[in-house]
Amino acid sequence: MSVLVVGYLVPEPLIEELCATDRMPPMQTHRFMAGFAGALDLGAASPVDLLSFLPTNDYPQGPRIWVPFRRWSARRKAVWWGAPFINVFPLKYLTRFSSALALGLLWCFVRLAQRKTIVVVSAATPQLMAAWLVARLSRAKFVPCLMDPPSVELATDTGVKRLARRLDRRLAEALLAKGDAVIAVTG
Repeated sequence: MSVLVVGYLVPEPLIEELCATDRMPPMQTHRFMAGFAGALDLGAASPVDLLSFLPTNDYPQGPRIWVPFRRWSARRKAVWWGAPFINVFPLKYLTRFSSALALGLLWCFVRLAQRKTIVVVSAATPQLMAAWLVARLSRAKFVPCLMDPPSVELATDTGVKRLARRLDRRLAEALLAKGDAVIAVTG
């Protein structure tokens, strides 16, 4: 069986660079992803593949406008891709969805002859929606893993962004209900 984990794990040098330039570095997300993917990898008969999005805040709070595609080497011949996206709301939403969909379908082609499970470690709807579509098209299992509630409104959000978060939360809840299983991580 092949497992694709869609989340936010990036190599240590990149996370160190992000911590030096981002106002609110995502260390909790990164550390959780490293432990989660490592635990899955230890228990798996075949390598756990990773589709990772750089965990950065929207520009200008985050330092990057464009995040390019990257291919990192991983243990045990696993696939480890860094997905490209435009880091400006609302383009971030659309480009993360497009990247997750395209790279998810590519992963299905690479792992064609195997049973597949797609685990999404995030409540981010672009990744959830793309993974659900890829799972349905490829007959893979779709398993969301939540660390935080979806689309939490921030004090700094504009009225448009606040409305978008409310719609996003409803969409995330609908996608979570479609999971073959759901993993909820709470503190």
